[in-house]
Amino acid sequence: MLVSFDHICTLPSEIMHMWGRRWTGVTVLFDLNAWTTIAYYKTIFLTVDFLSLPSPSVSNF
Repeated sequence: MLVSFDHICTLPSEIMHMWGRRWTGVTVLFDLNAWTTIAYYKTIFLTVDFLSLPSPSVSNF
């Protein structure tokens, strides 16, 4: 949640300073860091959310 909040808050600054620049080692590292972090935490969130679902109960009639 905090990672998403950080990305939302810093997006205008990222657009102004990073987007539109030519690709260098710094811009590649910046993008890899930003997008792999988002992908990682999204995967963790979905996995934990999926695993925490209650299993269907079986009625013993």
